[in-house]
Amino acid sequence: MSGEDREFTELGQIFTGSISTSYSYTQQTPYPAPNYETTEVRSEKWWLEVVIAGGGLRYHMAGERAKQPLFQYLAERRTEDLPTNFKLLVQDMCRFAPGVTINRGTYYLRENNPDALVYPSKKAFNEEMIWLLWQLLGGRPTV
Repeated sequence: MSGEDREFTELGQIFTGSISTSYSYTQQTPYPAPNYETTEVRSEKWWLEVVIAGGGLRYHMAGERAKQPLFQYLAERRTEDLPTNFKLLVQDMCRFAPGVTINRGTYYLRENNPDALVYPSKKAFNEEMIWLLWQLLGGRPTV
């Protein structure tokens, strides 16, 4: 049987390989064929974190999920554009709460910077929030 191809029929993908230097085989497995292609999908998320009482209360709002109720107070300033509405909300919060601690994203929106900061991931956003909370506690570890 030296050099013969054998085919094994089971469920799944077909693969070929060498049994030894003189035999090769084809076998099906229950696993799908691997997909080595990766794609990156970018989707904008508009997150707002409000931390009250030195980190005792922390509220998270997702602007893309709460479009109408969240921006209803804007009245005639409200637009159909989510980024514009979100920027107005952040600017109003900063104006009516002077002296608040803000993150870099809020700073760029407050200053009306056209190159607003975009966090690469939710993890990066949360890491900055955790760092700010740590700074609010005086940079000392808590147990």
